[in-house]
Amino acid sequence: MFYFNGRPPRRQPYSPFNSRSQHPTATPFISFFKNEDGQWDIDKITKSINQANKLVGELNPLIKQFSSFIKK
Repeated sequence: MFYFNGRPPRRQPYSPFNSRSQHPTATPFISFFKNEDGQWDIDKITKSINQANKLVGELNPLIKQFSSFIKK
């Protein structure tokens, strides 16, 4: 890569507490779990938790095999 003065530009460290723009609306992740009225949709939350739990259960043996392969 080519940089002005041969150096990459400096980046400011990220801090969630010093963000310049404060968003009054919920993030897309949070809004997924709310219904049209803005209330928490317990059914969506429960289904998402169950799906994540199922995924972890399916990946757990694969991760154990991979970690035992790395240790050898």
